[in-house]
Amino acid sequence: MMNKMLPLIAEPAYTLTSWYTKTVAGIESEAGRRGLKLTVYPTELNDVMEEIPNPGAILVLGSSAAWEQTVLNQLHAAGVHPILVSTHFHEMQSSSSYIALDHSRAACELTRSVIDSGCKRLAFCGMNPDSLTDLLKHRGYVTAHSQANILVHDEDIYRMDGSISRCFEKLLPMLPQYDAVICTNDVVAVLLIQTLKEISPNLLSRLSITGFGDTMTGRITTPSLTTVTLDYAEAGRKAVDLLLYLVKHDKVVSSSITVASHIQTRETTSGFHDMPVDEGSHLTLSKSSNAVSARTEQQFYRMEHLLQESDSLDLDILRALLTGNTYESLSEHINLSVTAIKYRIKKMLIRSESTSKAELLKLISTYVEQSDNLKNLYGCSG
Repeated sequence: MMNKMLPLIAEPAYTLTSWYTKTVAGIESEAGRRGLKLTVYPTELNDVMEEIPNPGAILVLGSSAAWEQTVLNQLHAAGVHPILVSTHFHEMQSSSSYIALDHSRAACELTRSVIDSGCKRLAFCGMNPDSLTDLLKHRGYVTAHSQANILVHDEDIYRMDGSISRCFEKLLPMLPQYDAVICTNDVVAVLLIQTLKEISPNLLSRLSITGFGDTMTGRITTPSLTTVTLDYAEAGRKAVDLLLYLVKHDKVVSSSITVASHIQTRETTSGFHDMPVDEGSHLTLSKSSNAVSARTEQQFYRMEHLLQESDSLDLDILRALLTGNTYESLSEHINLSVTAIKYRIKKMLIRSESTSKAELLKLISTYVEQSDNLKNLYGCSG
């Protein structure tokens, strides 16, 4: 089939992520089992078109909706059948074939697990009414409550009307009445954690908080975030199956497969919700507004971009800087020259959009209370 070649094109920034690595591992595993060799093409589509065998089909991996939409349009215009592996295909204006997370089922399973842990009053936070993906998550949240014979009230749904800050301004004064907060994504969840650490640590320790996406920042923040993630390796394997099916049945216009999710259970659902509510947990709007304004989405994305593009050596360097180690002692510990260490720090400044080492460390310290948290990502050295 296809000269034993399996073609793939990927968004350049996405190739640096752990999600890409896991997906490609699944693709290569299934391709090898079927006697196929994965061929990764450059993103200059004109170079790709001439090499894709007919009938043309190609796997597309990315994380940016804008990049994905552009590539899908170009491939369709050239008569090439794209198969997109994406966590947000439902947001796309496309009739392409795709592999995607079953968001409704994932949200239902996550919500039900929180209910089964003993939580009875759950807020649903961060829903964008214009996002089909968020609406599917909301459907799962409602279904889980129905299965548990718990009524869902509209006032428990905290919608995203323009900004996370405004959403939090509605949620925070009401938080003492909840056992848990189901957030629509990791960004909302981590920003909520950071806000509560500043204005009400007691309330944070009592609440169960969950996200969606399994971001690296969610893994290293304190407390670490329970979240839902796509089974990326399985998505890769299913993508190969779908591509082979479409090549064999060339009259099929498009097809899709939804892949199961995994709940990554971490510290934010570790059972602290059964502690009594502290009377000092009531939050004032003025205090909470100030805290929210200090925790911006942009700051989160800077941190996430830094972590996604850093390897284990980079994280060793960051750990050493956080603990006050000198370049010389670090150089001996990781067997890397001081010049090379400084070069890596310079690259990390660029990735994190930091203007100085002090600003970089301030960004990291916002999320990392203990330097050893960074070891959880790649298993950094001692």
